[in-house]
Amino acid sequence: MNKLLLWLLFWLCAAAFALGVVWLLGDNPLGYVITALSFPLLFWTALRLRRINRGRGMAVVPHKPPDYAAVTAKLDEIEAEMRSIGMWQDQPLPPEQYAYTRAFAGDTMAFDQWLQFVLIPRAREIVATRGAFPPFSEVAAQAAREFDTHPLDTSHLQTLLYEFDRLFGPPRL
Repeated sequence: MNKLLLWLLFWLCAAAFALGVVWLLGDNPLGYVITALSFPLLFWTALRLRRINRGRGMAVVPHKPPDYAAVTAKLDEIEAEMRSIGMWQDQPLPPEQYAYTRAFAGDTMAFDQWLQFVLIPRAREIVATRGAFPPFSEVAAQAAREFDTHPLDTSHLQTLLYEFDRLFGPPRL
């Protein structure tokens, strides 16, 4: 379906849904019918528009992989910031902590340990071997969740992690 027609259908459904809600608030029984009919169509068009905007159904210009030097420089900044705020651990982790099964090793280590012992070494290995980077990175989103109640001031580290993510392309929605 044409993207312009989808947008038109979306806004018509949104208007009909809003009208139905207004009528419901005014005790008009027709409001039930209008909201019941318009909501599924509104939801469907929103999903279709999201799919099109994410690149499914139309050509996508692939994001250029990040420059190895830029990734190295950002990793150096992240490591320096972790050291400066006292988040860098001098002792290595016991081998059993590397047997994680959850994202960001959430089942065996703290997020800052994952940054130090998994992310940074793995990214440096990719740079050293001139390997392929993942198509996207969402480390900053996890950092925002993990560091929300952290006792240290991690604001600059979170900014660096956001900048690291942007090396891999725009944020995913």
